[in-house]
Amino acid sequence: MFNRYYQEELTYLKELGVEFSKAHPALAPMLIGPTADPDVERLLEGVAFLTALLRQKLDDE
Repeated sequence: MFNRYYQEELTYLKELGVEFSKAHPALAPMLIGPTADPDVERLLEGVAFLTALLRQKLDDE
């Protein structure tokens, strides 16, 4: 169950990253494609993890 929340959050954040990259093309290499910054990737994964935990907890209540 948690994995579903995590994947949904990560997918959503990556979609937002694509939109952000279109608005700010100079930052696009950090967010998308093979040149994506691994530190940015870890940050997005961390945010997705924490948000997934929160969503799961709210749904359990």
